Amino acid sequence: MNEKTIKIGSITILVILPKELDHQLTEEEISYVESCVKEEFQSRIDKSWLQGAIKVGNTSSEYGCLVVTIEILVILSALYKFIKDYPKLRDSAIAIAKDIQRLRLKLRGKEYSQGNIVRDSDFEIEEAVKEAIKQLEENDR
Repeated sequence: MNEKTIKIGSITILVILPKELDHQLTEEEISYVESCVKEEFQSRIDKSWLQGAIKVGNTSSEYGCLVVTIEILVILSALYKFIKDYPKLRDSAIAIAKDIQRLRLKLRGKEYSQGNIVRDSDFEIEEAVKEAIKQLEENDR
């Protein structure tokens, strides 16, 4: 089933690479690492109270080890619940990202189990979501 979603923000995760691979990954290998981060994050969402409310969207990355940013999408049928429970949802998404202590990667025939660190930017919220939350809070007054 293809659920309708909107982007609500993003979380950036720093993937620490072994020295022999740092700044030397091919585009295909970078895509592989992005998909590993995305799958691990989605797996953890699916095991939490966030299941059915949010999911992972597109990924992008840049070097500095390998900085992977994943879009966080809210499923439209859960939009009101998301906006109403935003602080709890935001904190849970950040906790899930911080929970990813090790990411198992298989690159160039070798397996790696790398530590990962969530960047200080935590959860970058989309401007439209900020506005929706503000309006909901004003309506509750």
